[in-house]
Amino acid sequence: MDDSLSKLPKFKGYAYRGVRLGKDDIAKYVFAFKNKTTITERFFQSTSYDAEKGFRGNVRFILDVKSGRK
Repeated sequence: MDDSLSKLPKFKGYAYRGVRLGKDDIAKYVFAFKNKTTITERFFQSTSYDAEKGFRGNVRFILDVKSGRK
């Protein structure tokens, strides 16, 4: 998969993802936000760089992408 993704154009900027999270997971992200810490997820995620075309869910992530692909 890495080889295929490396052929896509690079992307740096904001991306959006809506997800459905339980209250324990929400608490983890709220804690990180309030304490100005970063949570790094080391897996591939589907996102949209168009805020209006994000995914549904009870939480919307706004991701500051440093090394993404379009």
